[in-house]
Amino acid sequence: MEDRIEMVKSARSQFFRMICFGMFICISLCINEISSCMAQSAKNPDKVVDKSNNSMDMAADPSQAAKKTEESTVRQNQFWQHPATNLRSYVSIDVGQELGPVNRNVLGACVMWPAKEMIHGKREIVPYSTQAIDAVKPFLTGGSVRLWNRTTPGWTNWWLDFINHVKPERCYIFFDGVAHPKEQIYYKSIDDHNLFGHQTPDAFAQRVKQINRSSYKNHPDGIGIQYWELWNEPRFSQNGGWPAIDHARFCLDAARKMKEVDPTIKVGPHIYGDVNDQWNQDFLRYLSENGRDLIDFVVNHYYDTKWFQQWDIYGSYLGRVAYATEVRKMVKNDRAAVDHYGQGKWELVCTEWNTHPQRYDWPGEPTRDLAVALFQASTLQAFIEEGMDAAQVFALNSGSFGLFQGREAEEKWPTYYVFKMFGDHMRGNRIRSNVISPGFVWNWEIKDKQGQPRVVPYVTVTACVNGDQINLMVVNKHPDNKIDLIPQFHNLSKTVMGINVSVLSGDNSEAIVPKIHAQQLQPDTDLIITLPAHSLSAIQIKLSQ
Repeated sequence: MEDRIEMVKSARSQFFRMICFGMFICISLCINEISSCMAQSAKNPDKVVDKSNNSMDMAADPSQAAKKTEESTVRQNQFWQHPATNLRSYVSIDVGQELGPVNRNVLGACVMWPAKEMIHGKREIVPYSTQAIDAVKPFLTGGSVRLWNRTTPGWTNWWLDFINHVKPERCYIFFDGVAHPKEQIYYKSIDDHNLFGHQTPDAFAQRVKQINRSSYKNHPDGIGIQYWELWNEPRFSQNGGWPAIDHARFCLDAARKMKEVDPTIKVGPHIYGDVNDQWNQDFLRYLSENGRDLIDFVVNHYYDTKWFQQWDIYGSYLGRVAYATEVRKMVKNDRAAVDHYGQGKWELVCTEWNTHPQRYDWPGEPTRDLAVALFQASTLQAFIEEGMDAAQVFALNSGSFGLFQGREAEEKWPTYYVFKMFGDHMRGNRIRSNVISPGFVWNWEIKDKQGQPRVVPYVTVTACVNGDQINLMVVNKHPDNKIDLIPQFHNLSKTVMGINVSVLSGDNSEAIVPKIHAQQLQPDTDLIITLPAHSLSAIQIKLSQ
């Protein structure tokens, strides 16, 4: 009896060991399968972007960015801790391919006329404080400003004082007014008391004589308004407005008479909206065929009014940052048209751009949060990379728009720090940076050239070299996730000595109070830099002498 009991116990023990061994085999196989799937997913994410320079039209395999296996190429840097589950983006930086100087004229701003306040019983102009001027110098000095068309002595003297302190490389000014009875709904003089009026080419020429010859050109520092815009946002293609040929004739006549007064100035007309619109095409064609040498630049403005109205994205973080990809597309189209009709002699300028307030009842809620800041950062990248000759954001401070609060700049918004960071770090010569990033499809109705839904990359990178330092401006548009940036250098003859990272972020994607922190990394053979969610990072890579 006892022998039978022992036999039963032995059989049960052996059976139990067999079951455990079988379960161990099954679990091991499952783990291997899951690991294999995860590895394959990392090599082939569902949504990625082309490895060409910030392209968004084609998918690519991010594993192609590495020449060695991921295990040997990608190693966590001990000085930058991050979770192992982060998304990954790859950037290839070719130090040997310099693309010319960084064009700092795109780091410009529209300067609204100064406020008037009651001082000792009299309304007097209150200019920006020294503190405010010092705040904008990092990006406006050597950049560009756009001034409003005011000609009374108070305004003129204030402008002269402002640009004397800031010393921008370029100063733009625009004319506005009524040119056709049908356009009066859109164009009323912003300076109605002015006796010269705004309607005739002769009046435009007189304005040049009045401003440049009298005040600006005679200044000891030689500061003057070099760039003169003809009109502002001419919606002449709408509601049966002024024909394109008529307006083109007006612009050529005005440019001719203005340059007779001062041959050194540059004159440029506006187009409005899509450059492929028939009105714009007829307008540019007539200018090209009948007075190409009289025109120096062409202006367009980039606002998301139509985008917001069509897709109803007010308050949508992803909608705002996605719009930067549409701006890039418009800049490419405008650049191609301007080069074609101007035969390489015309510049492309955007004298106003921004994203609109968050509600339809404009002016609505201010455009000052982190979502707008990251849209602005991505747009500046597009301007720098796609050949915009100059651009001025609307505006330094103005109601629902602005980079800071008040004439003292006492409260600086995230939008201000975008321009400050670009001004501090985007110096020297651009170098080629090819990005492979996971991305998102914000709207399935928006197609690329191949008819596929347009993919918006989460990560975009603009790179430059300045002496013994490589600078990267990196945007992570992801609203929630960190993304690991894996840089790879080509034609790098120097040794990486150190890495500094400055990050602009916030508690959430719509934060108005910015958070800025810095991180120092030690050089490593292989480096991973973690980009916080909804952030702009300025990465300084110091090289050996």
